[in-house]
Amino acid sequence: MSAFERGLFPAGVTTEQWPSSNGPLTVEMWYPATEETRGRDLDPATKDRYEAVWVEAGEEPELISQDAVRDADRGDETGPLVVFSHGFMGHRREGTFLCTHLASHGYTVISTDHPTSTSWEVEAALDLSGAADDGDSGAGGVEVMIQHRRDDLKALFAHATERGLDNGRPIGFTGASLGGWTSLLAPSIGAHVHATVPMCPAGGLSPTSPMKNNPWADGLDFDWPEEVACMMLVADRDSWLPLAGQFQLLRRTPPGSSMVVLCDADHNHFVDDIEMSQGHLREVTMALADVLSDGPINWRAVAEAVAPFDELVSEAATHKLWQGLVVSHFDAHLRGDTTARTLLETDIQSTSRALGAETYVVRNL
Repeated sequence: MSAFERGLFPAGVTTEQWPSSNGPLTVEMWYPATEETRGRDLDPATKDRYEAVWVEAGEEPELISQDAVRDADRGDETGPLVVFSHGFMGHRREGTFLCTHLASHGYTVISTDHPTSTSWEVEAALDLSGAADDGDSGAGGVEVMIQHRRDDLKALFAHATERGLDNGRPIGFTGASLGGWTSLLAPSIGAHVHATVPMCPAGGLSPTSPMKNNPWADGLDFDWPEEVACMMLVADRDSWLPLAGQFQLLRRTPPGSSMVVLCDADHNHFVDDIEMSQGHLREVTMALADVLSDGPINWRAVAEAVAPFDELVSEAATHKLWQGLVVSHFDAHLRGDTTARTLLETDIQSTSRALGAETYVVRNL
């Protein structure tokens, strides 16, 4: 079964409340379901639907579907555990295209809403949605977000182990933007993280961060266990976290790490609905320019760098590429799959081209 195609297992999904030092975490879990679920995870009539997070003021929330069955019975497959971390102004379901795909390949995936950096907390704190800020809406500054992310990881790792979800095996970690930053943080928090896929991670040189005393850069510790395998996935036209900062981060990772650069892609080429998200990215960035016009960051210049979606690589090609590369990375380094390792070492560009995308690979030797 190709890593770029849907896997052998139907996917289930459930939502749980997990304990943490900062209060309960809302956790989404995807997993291989029983045979009785087969086909129902892909049928529009039976697969899961949930309310969209990004909603225009005064409008009813749209129902979004994902390729998994809500509260399906869990199957017998006990593959490795993967943690997915959302970005700034994100949410736990922002990458269901990837999480459901991993579940179909036998992985259990967990993702939490990170307090202080969800879309609704940040929008309320900045008053972008038009709602009044009640003083308790999150987004309490970079240091607060960093501490929450550290606490969240400790809680997720501890509870997953207590539940036996990792089966005593090494686990994988992935996420985009601030979730990519968290993917770089994870190996220094959990010694059992042996494979990480940071997507467009924060922490490098960027017009959205201070040039000096960058807390995102300072908050990363690359003193990882020797066995950690890192593959960064980045976009060559990233308006928020440009390529120069990604190269800077790659140089900080251990030797042997790699970076796959997707051509004609922007910052939101790592989430579910890329076209909608690309438009939202420009809107939010322009709103930041209005709200924070006196700050040190030129948000209007960042907004003007957000490319129209029709100039960029397609969603279909992008999703298929990321699905296959992430599964291949985890198969190679969590399951010891030599075929997956060979693809990652020799065939990424030709495979990308066959899917309708152009990439190039940079390695930290």
